[in-house]
Amino acid sequence: MAYVNKRTTLVLFLLLIVSIVFFSSTMIIYQKSLTRLNDNLRERRVEIEDLTQTISRFSTNLSSLSDSLNVQVKREENLSGQFVNLKDERDELESEKKDLKTELEDTKDDLIESKIDIENLEDDVRDLQIDMAKLNSTLEDVLDDVEDICNDNDVEDLNLSDCEDYN
Repeated sequence: MAYVNKRTTLVLFLLLIVSIVFFSSTMIIYQKSLTRLNDNLRERRVEIEDLTQTISRFSTNLSSLSDSLNVQVKREENLSGQFVNLKDERDELESEKKDLKTELEDTKDDLIESKIDIENLEDDVRDLQIDMAKLNSTLEDVLDDVEDICNDNDVEDLNLSDCEDYN
């Protein structure tokens, strides 16, 4: 029995050594796996921190761009309003300019017509002055004739009773 016991002890001892080697190798494999996982986690954590910082910068840039865009939109709205106001004012001024040009042309036409009327009236005045001069001359001739008749002694023969008014 000693032989069986020795053999059993040897088998048990070998089983114990195999178990210890297996357990040790399993422990080493698990430790390496856990170390690898831990390293991967550290790398992921570093990557996450980098990404967090990048996202934070992008968020800051986005906020800055958003503010800039809002300012630009307000500026564009303001300029658009000013453009509409200036366009309306320009249209009004162009309409007023057109009206003033039309009025100027009408005034020029009226001036030309007035000049023509003045020339015609001046011609009429000259004609009337000439006619008046002729009539004055004729009147003087008639008055001279009346005076001559009244001065003649034949007034009584002519039966003119009003000669005295002409003297």
